[in-house]
Amino acid sequence: MLAGSPEKISFTFQQELATDHAVGRLDLSELDAAAYAGSVVRAESGQVTVPKRITVFAPKNPGDRATRMSAEMLAAPLAVALRATNPLWQVEEIGGAKAALSACIAPQSRPAILFTASHGLGYPDSDPRQQSRQGALVCQEWRPLSGLPVTDEQIFTSDDIGDIRLDGMLGFHFACFSAGTPETDDFAGSSTTASASPRLAPVPFSARLPQRMLAQGALAVIGHVDRAWACSFAPYGLGSYIDVFSDCLRAKIGRAHV
Repeated sequence: MLAGSPEKISFTFQQELATDHAVGRLDLSELDAAAYAGSVVRAESGQVTVPKRITVFAPKNPGDRATRMSAEMLAAPLAVALRATNPLWQVEEIGGAKAALSACIAPQSRPAILFTASHGLGYPDSDPRQQSRQGALVCQEWRPLSGLPVTDEQIFTSDDIGDIRLDGMLGFHFACFSAGTPETDDFAGSSTTASASPRLAPVPFSARLPQRMLAQGALAVIGHVDRAWACSFAPYGLGSYIDVFSDCLRAKIGRAHV
């Protein structure tokens, strides 16, 4: 585990370690880190009970090919595969509305594992909202063809976690910037012919939503640094391929406290 911000320990170094090792990062304030440590101790000592429930959240925004693909070729077949291989677990698909996501993390309905597949909100490096909202989950309420800016009612941010306890939960967010944002574009060759990589942020930083989730008791949150791509689950010409995702979640199920 790396302890510190990506300014101190770079995302590049983390990626290089991850070639051969399972690598996590704890980038929290001293107070939140202490709270997280307490949550881990309570979970590992059997003081936390979570239900055998996996919740799958996947918006399919009208007119948007990316979320149609992630909903139909990742989230839906993943739910089917998890039901088939884990018959003692409840696997629920809740659509993509913000209200449904908010309801599923309430104390009485909190799952052991929350899997989301959506757009992650992105801002230009000059926008003052970038550090607090980058990587927020874009929900079903967003209308891409409207041409209107994304509103708070259409996204799920760290503010929507608030003081809700997430003890024992594991989060997995397939969304752009859902774990963090590097200083420069890791995929410059895919979108520009310029020799220098475009700058994404003044400094690299971890996403605020997973930070809040960890501070509120979640044991781990898996997400993307930089953008997420459909080829992760739909390799060109091969259709849907979800084995990496299902294998990862089955491993997490084996570790879940029930």
